[in-house]
Amino acid sequence: MMRKIIIKLCGGLGNQMFQYAMGRALSLRSKQSLKLDTSWFSNMEGYTPRKFQLDIFPVHYNLATQKEIDSLIYAKENYLRYLFRTVFHKQRSFTKAYIKEPCFTYCKDIKNISFPVYLDGYWQSEKYFSDYRQQILQDFTFPPLPADSCHLARKILATPDAVSLHVRRGDYVSNSKNEGIYNICSQKYYNESLLYIKKHTNSPYIFVFSDEPEWCKSNLDTFNLPTTVVDLHNEKTCCHDMHLMTLCRHHIIANSSFSWWGAWLSQKGIICAPKQWFVPKMRREQNPCPENWILFD
Repeated sequence: MMRKIIIKLCGGLGNQMFQYAMGRALSLRSKQSLKLDTSWFSNMEGYTPRKFQLDIFPVHYNLATQKEIDSLIYAKENYLRYLFRTVFHKQRSFTKAYIKEPCFTYCKDIKNISFPVYLDGYWQSEKYFSDYRQQILQDFTFPPLPADSCHLARKILATPDAVSLHVRRGDYVSNSKNEGIYNICSQKYYNESLLYIKKHTNSPYIFVFSDEPEWCKSNLDTFNLPTTVVDLHNEKTCCHDMHLMTLCRHHIIANSSFSWWGAWLSQKGIICAPKQWFVPKMRREQNPCPENWILFD
């Protein structure tokens, strides 16, 4: 069997970027080929509908066939035993070639895996790919901005202390599956972050990015700092929002992989992030932010 890495993709753009970056770095490190399993996007029952979006980037991959996926996921065992386990116990039998992400924190044992392998998880830590940062930056080269967004890009680039501030609502509010997982960042968090930015910069200008821009216009307090709520794109063109985020010098992110990447790709400035990424019952150390980011409650 060909030695290869198949990584499962799921979720929105930010999650797909984490999954790809982890697989890409592992592929480069081990000199194995990388293939993507995109079958999740054909069966998203109960989840927020998403689309495969990595094709906006010049990323390096091939799509895995169902035969390749099955050869790594399903154990080779007696057929009757397999049928019994699957039908009556409703569980699949996995080979050692199938690895389910064990936790939301970095798993150092991933460096010791054997190939071929199928990886299933979110892999939200830069430690999986930070040693290939330049390659990841190149892979995640954004497409050109649409004409109606270029004026905003020019404004951001002309503002020395441009701050991207992300408010994530959407399915964190509307999808009941997320109620026991994600916090909604509070005004207190944004207050503390804005005060820190204000103290450590000369003339901050806030650019607000959100999946609910109208809510932000009515409810978000930015301490009377000059502010623009970005309301140009939709879910299909959200990559342009992330692109504009990367042009900002400083960042106040939400507990969202989307603004995580907006900050990580920018390579500059102050980055404020929520200390509690998930709901309180989950461990505080389950936070994907690099150590040099500033965390607030």
